[in-house]
Amino acid sequence: MGDLAWARRELGCGPDATRRELRDAYLARARELHPDRAGARAGAAAEFARVQRAWEALCGPGADPALGGDARAAAAAAERQRAAHVEVDLDDLRFDEAADAFLSRCRCGDDVAAPTAALDAGVDTFSCATCSLRVRVAYERVE
Repeated sequence: MGDLAWARRELGCGPDATRRELRDAYLARARELHPDRAGARAGAAAEFARVQRAWEALCGPGADPALGGDARAAAAAAERQRAAHVEVDLDDLRFDEAADAFLSRCRCGDDVAAPTAALDAGVDTFSCATCSLRVRVAYERVE
């Protein structure tokens, strides 16, 4: 499953957090950062996307069954992975050191962020927080 410490940090949870604690932290952060609430605050959309990816990595489809993941949800996640609208090469993205993420300009004008921690964990498909465009990042993992 890989190291999910990045996801726990993103939600503000420690290594022993229960699924309920993870869920509560996710909901609080999502409410705070949701585009309807945060508006055009600089960086809010990218933060919101990172929080969503953290939740999905910890408790979403394909996650550890002890935290709530299941096989049916994993199949749905695999289908979403195949449903990317755009594929971009990692070399074509710009790197934002402050966000520790590679960024791709979306058709809506916002940025789609691909955090290095998520890429290191094997995640290759990311969604725009504004228009939900799915972008698959083509890259080769180096161990």
